[in-house]
Amino acid sequence: METFERLQSWVSEGLSIRPEEGGGTSLIGLFAADRIGATPAGGYWAQGLHENGMSEEDFDVQYFPRWRSQRHQFGTAGYSIMRTSERKDQAWRWLEFTTRKESMELAMPEPTTTPTRRSMVNEAFYRETGPRSWKVFYDTLDEFPSSGPIPAPPQQAEVENALARNVALGMSGGPAQLETALDRLDRELTVAMEKTT
Repeated sequence: METFERLQSWVSEGLSIRPEEGGGTSLIGLFAADRIGATPAGGYWAQGLHENGMSEEDFDVQYFPRWRSQRHQFGTAGYSIMRTSERKDQAWRWLEFTTRKESMELAMPEPTTTPTRRSMVNEAFYRETGPRSWKVFYDTLDEFPSSGPIPAPPQQAEVENALARNVALGMSGGPAQLETALDRLDRELTVAMEKTT
């Protein structure tokens, strides 16, 4: 509770943003407006920061700082073919098409995400937007072999909703409201986590 009270104080003094003010889109705007100074993010921020008036001189990227370890997270995405699909052959042809470099270049002409192909992550791709240290995005996998995807748990949606709702409530009132919000958050998280045990 002490940590939340401290954060509540920082928010009321204008030293911090509310912690629930976040998805990538809103955080990009806050970063570009000098309301936040650092955040964990990937290459998808480059185009958004550029569109919000930041040049490659205004921001950069670096590895996560070392604490107990220096394990990094990487995200990945892709298409799948459902077992129940009645069009597996057409789906397979689509997958073959989307994995070609030319197809990826059509889908990602600007750095709105980190391309799946390492060969697409180059100086030309980040020339207009930055960051200067763009090599970090793929070098992380080489420099920190313990890096890996961190899958969302099955109850992720419930946990995210409980956190956003109760942190917003707790940050908007005094100490009594904060305590009520944290108690409710504890109950909701307990219920969500017990569903999979």
